[in-house]
Formats: sequence, C-alpha cells, structure tokens
Amino acid sequence: MISKVVRSKAGKTLQISLSLKKGDRIEKIIIAGDFIAIPSSAIDRLEESLTNTSEEDVDIKIREGLEGVYLVGVTEDDMISLIRELILSLRSYGPQRS
Repeated sequence: MISKVVRSKAGKTLQISLSLKKGDRIEKIIIAGDFIAIPSSAIDRLEESLTNTSEEDVDIKIREGLEGVYLVGVTEDDMISLIRELILSLRSYGPQRS
C-alpha cells in the first residue's frame, strides 16, 4: 500500500492510501484528512465504490460518489489527481503490489 498527504488549495489536508491488484485496479483505498464531508458517511461509501476501479474510471466514480456531498477544504479534483498520482507511482514500482 502506498500513501501520500497533500495540502489542497482550499487549505485542508488530504491523505489517500491505496493498493492495486493485477490489472491495475484498486484493491483497497483509504481517504482521510482534516477536510469535512457532509454527510461523513459519503467517504466510506466512496472508498467502497472505488474498490476494483480502474484509473480510467476514477473520475466518474469520484464525481458520482460525491454528488450531493458538501466538501469543505478539498475538491473532487484534488481526490482524482492524488489517486491518479498514486496509481502511476505503484505502476512504476510493481513489486509493492499485493
């Protein structure tokens, strides 16, 4: 599993940890930080919906999963960008995959 923390332009931190399985699909993802999501259960649902997702579908899953969710301190684009960055990093370091 690989993890990275970034500070968004909106001022809050976003930490995403993820691992890939064969076929470059997300095996496990954890989204955390000091941002606010209302309702907070939306993040748990989002993590679940991103499991087994390919990089190409990340933006669709994020936008669908956060539809109607009020975010403070991060944006959907922050999440998409960081997830894609982590996927690319894992592809470069294949042995870290589970």
